[in-house]
Amino acid sequence: MLAQVLGVRAVFAVVGLFAVVVLAAVMSSARAEDMTG
Repeated sequence: MLAQVLGVRAVFAVVGLFAVVVLAAVMSSARAEDMTG
């Protein structure tokens, strides 16, 4: 049971990290487009 909880936490951590990376990439690309005008 403990292994299942750790597995779920690991999945949530990976998904959260991936979402943060994607969000940062989208914001940086949008910011670059705004600067280039």
